Amino acid sequence: MNWILRFLQPQTVWQLVVMALMVVVTPLAWLLYSTAISLQTLTIDSREVTQESVTLAESGRSARAALIDMERIARQFVVLEDKTLLDLYRTSAESLLTPLHTIGSTLNSYRADQLVRDIEQAESILSKSLQNDSAKSKALAQSLTNLSVIQDRLDQLISLTRQHTEALLGALGSKASDVRQNVFQSALILVPITLLLIALFTVLIVRPIRHLRLAIRRLGTGQQRQIQLFGPSELVQLAEELNSLQHRLAQVEEQKQQFLRHVSHELKTPLASIREGTSLLQDELVGELSLQQKEVVKLVDENGKYLQKLIENLLQFNRLNFDTQNRQKSPDNQDKSPLPTDAPAFDLNDLVTHTVQQHWLALSQSGQKVCIGGPQVSLHCHQEKLRTTLDNLISNAIAYGSRRGKIWVVWTESANLLEIQVRNTGAPIPSSEADYIFEPFFQGSAKRSGAVKGSGIGLSVAKESIQSLKGDLQLSDNQPESICFSICLPY
Repeated sequence: MNWILRFLQPQTVWQLVVMALMVVVTPLAWLLYSTAISLQTLTIDSREVTQESVTLAESGRSARAALIDMERIARQFVVLEDKTLLDLYRTSAESLLTPLHTIGSTLNSYRADQLVRDIEQAESILSKSLQNDSAKSKALAQSLTNLSVIQDRLDQLISLTRQHTEALLGALGSKASDVRQNVFQSALILVPITLLLIALFTVLIVRPIRHLRLAIRRLGTGQQRQIQLFGPSELVQLAEELNSLQHRLAQVEEQKQQFLRHVSHELKTPLASIREGTSLLQDELVGELSLQQKEVVKLVDENGKYLQKLIENLLQFNRLNFDTQNRQKSPDNQDKSPLPTDAPAFDLNDLVTHTVQQHWLALSQSGQKVCIGGPQVSLHCHQEKLRTTLDNLISNAIAYGSRRGKIWVVWTESANLLEIQVRNTGAPIPSSEADYIFEPFFQGSAKRSGAVKGSGIGLSVAKESIQSLKGDLQLSDNQPESICFSICLPY
């Protein structure tokens, strides 16, 4: 369809819409025009048929009335022998012959002309006999029989007018049927063409806009792909601006990743020295410490651990971002195939138990209890990524869960799917924050317990770790006094 846009070369969406309207309306306009012409012709023919039928009917009635007058006057003449009646007879005869000529010229057939001539001949014989023969003569009596001949021929002529009228009406009905059929056939052809044109231009209008919408959506999810768009020049310019924006965002992202790598690397060396120094002080290798000094050293050590955890999260977040970008550049690698089987197998129960044990100190301080349960499962996947996810979820459950509450780490397996749930008692996550908790560096309104503050990237690291395993991490249950995160992995 791109060749159509190249041919039309619309400068704006408005021009394309106007072109589409003109092209779509053309078949319908032609259908309306041809229908109007056909109806106009049919109306004219109908008017002519009506006028001709009325003329024939009136001529027939006039001829019958004139014949009745002729017969009455002729018989009165025979009885009264009044010569003045002959003038009335001639007038009635003319009144008879005039509509007959009208009928003959209208019918325009040999049979009608023959009947008119027969009537004229019979009337001529009767007229001469009335003028020349005496009223009581046998010749006049014989001539009066021509009235019956005239009546018979007139009946035949009127019958011909009826047949002619019926033929005209039949032809008019056939023509109306033909017009109706032609309109129907034209509609059968032009309406599908119009619908096809509507669908075509709808695609031509919507397609570039849909491509832009998908490109913007991909841009929002971090996927960057060159946009090639054919359409109105203003949309093409918008696509070029989006391509430029993608390029600038890629540069900014690269600078951010480079900054995180450099900062994380540069912080690790002095932090190692600080941790080593605090360890020496805690072991009192440089001398005995007072209680106040021990408190200060403990505070320095806790903040050193927090800083180390933050640096590790930054490094892992940076690494996962790099892996995610590589996967997005290769869409074929984003299928939901099962977990790779070339990784060494490990027991899920052992991994969960070991991860929980690493938090025994925080659990003992908060008074929370952990319940672990699920079937025996042996996994073949990147163990460290799954451990990182579980570690972050359990750490959050301890930090944001209720004091002396409960934490559950349970899992179930079904057809090709493993679901791991990490639940804890505590205040639910506000619905206004639920859509943003997996965003990097997002920190909700809930206060984290403990001396170590959160960095806001724990859940982001957890989600990207699971996505790199071709799974998903969601906030699946956010009920009162209950928070549940669900890990789904292909199995």
